Amino acid sequence: MAYLNELAYTSGCPLCPQADDDIKDKAGPATASYEVEMLCYKDILPVLESWEKVKQLPDYGQVFGGLVFKKLFELEPQLKNLFSFGRYEGEALFESAMFKMHSTNVAETFDYIASSLLDLDRDYLVELGQRHTQFRGVKPEYFHPLGQAVLYALETVLGDDWNAELKKGWTVVFEFLASAMTEGMEEPRST
Repeated sequence: MAYLNELAYTSGCPLCPQADDDIKDKAGPATASYEVEMLCYKDILPVLESWEKVKQLPDYGQVFGGLVFKKLFELEPQLKNLFSFGRYEGEALFESAMFKMHSTNVAETFDYIASSLLDLDRDYLVELGQRHTQFRGVKPEYFHPLGQAVLYALETVLGDDWNAELKKGWTVVFEFLASAMTEGMEEPRST
């Protein structure tokens, strides 16, 4: 977690009036991009630390991703038809190799986002949105229930460590992800 010592301080952040001058001097101006700039050091640090706790779980990718998709399909059952593993019913769906692989891929995407918060490549997320347009039926409005599912998975995995501060931070991070991916879904693909 060496990158935690290199976090940028957002100058003038109303949430960090007592920020250590050493941190400000070492970090310099904020390097985060777009909406993530709304998060200051005080907001980002708990998000990063909470993700590190998620990663401590054995098979965290399958656990976290699995919880996301189970909740998503509970909220919007018709969405399971968007996935190749959606043809399975009940527990067979959640035990399928395709489901486990996709769950792990989603968790790895969140790992990239969380570990890159201060220098997040928005273009990567826009391109990820563009790639999702090739999948039949995927629509930007599905980000809302997906965001709810992500917050549920984080709350479940983090248990007593989950709080309003983390919910706020993760909500802003997810909104950034959804905004960039929506932009990619709405842009025509370059050939």
